[in-house]
Amino acid sequence: MTGGRLLFGPVQQPSYTTCLDTKVARLLGIGRTKVYELIGRGELPVVRIGRLVRVPRAELERWIRDRVVGVPASGSLWMIGRVRVPGR
Repeated sequence: MTGGRLLFGPVQQPSYTTCLDTKVARLLGIGRTKVYELIGRGELPVVRIGRLVRVPRAELERWIRDRVVGVPASGSLWMIGRVRVPGR
């Protein structure tokens, strides 16, 4: 601050969030090793920042939706679906 004024505007929240390997593993119900295998084969959507690898939350959710089998009919109360995880 200079003279009571901010030099920059307010910090904006990113339009997307990313997940670490442990969170991805927990969300998918698989181990970290399997997460790294999926990343290594290019099957999971990732953002690379130098050596860091992050999975965008929205892309992960889309990736999961694209693999759901047994999707209930619209308006159905049956909500059980299974996620196809390659290599499992």
